[in-house]
Amino acid sequence: MPHAPSLPSPTVSLVDTDAGLAAVCSALADAPTVVVDTEFHTERRYRPDLQLVQLAAATPSGAPPDRVHVVDAKAVDLAPLGPALDGRRWLAHGATQDVRLLHHATGATPAELLDTQLLAGVLGLRFPARLDHLCTALLGTAPDKSSGLSDWSQRPLVPAQLAYAAMDVAVLPLLAAALEARLAGDPARRAWAVAAGAERVAEALAPQDPDRHWRSLRIAAEFDAPTRRVLHALMAWREGRASDQNRPPHYILSNPLVLDLARRKPTTIGALGQNRRMPERMVRQCGKHWLRLIQEALASTAEIPPVAGRAARRRAQLIELWGATQASAHGLSPALLLPAPLAERSEEHTSELQSPHAISYAVLCL
Repeated sequence: MPHAPSLPSPTVSLVDTDAGLAAVCSALADAPTVVVDTEFHTERRYRPDLQLVQLAAATPSGAPPDRVHVVDAKAVDLAPLGPALDGRRWLAHGATQDVRLLHHATGATPAELLDTQLLAGVLGLRFPARLDHLCTALLGTAPDKSSGLSDWSQRPLVPAQLAYAAMDVAVLPLLAAALEARLAGDPARRAWAVAAGAERVAEALAPQDPDRHWRSLRIAAEFDAPTRRVLHALMAWREGRASDQNRPPHYILSNPLVLDLARRKPTTIGALGQNRRMPERMVRQCGKHWLRLIQEALASTAEIPPVAGRAARRRAQLIELWGATQASAHGLSPALLLPAPLAERSEEHTSELQSPHAISYAVLCL
């Protein structure tokens, strides 16, 4: 029985000065592949708050890095990292948010994203898989994840946090090497993983859909046109206010309350408060604006974004069934062949399946 490799034990460098960051940029200057990860907070926020950036230079042999740089994003300006990261190959795991946050902070974009989650998916392994689960399955050992939900905003960071942050980067070359070994002799399948990485980068850099929460309200398809217009207007107001205040939209006004206002279409301040769960403070602050939004929505004839109805959802279920059968036939993870967002978009636009980079398109061409 082959001996399971032990977890790497790199030197961990905490970088919290501009001089230290300059040294990191120099250390990464000649690395064709940079291993990346981030730690961030999403709780009680509209936008994720970047706390740490973990970086290492990948070795050509695929061995674990000797040193991992843990950059304190709250102590230094990350912009100088841009030239060190831009146009390189990035090795990461589940990297959508990492790419988005690093691009926003540094302007850098990877020339190629090698994502171990995607490599696992093209091999038919579980997708999307957690890092520790993949490590256990392929390496026989896994990093300790007990610090994953710790408070990354606390300073000073404790040794356990630094060790956790560094290990998520240190173990990736080992994991990637194990996955690449399974892909040996199958260049087409590896090309699918690279294409899926390009899609992940494009997804990360695309502007967020301001109607994403509206589109998730499938009950809206059952409402008449005036109610849908009011509902959309209130959801758009909530989204804008959440963005301005950097708070989750449901902290501004919950879905049940938005739906109640759309159904009742109140015309007076008194009528707004007829729902016993409506906060009086919100009525005082926003009531007049809500009433104006409701009246403007009822008078409007503008198009509003579609919400898939039952027939469209049934079509999507058939497309998902096709995806599952094709995935089985080609040894792919069904969720990678036909991701949920792609299946949902195909409810209204079947041409979405013709994406030139989509693995689903590649399978259609086989």
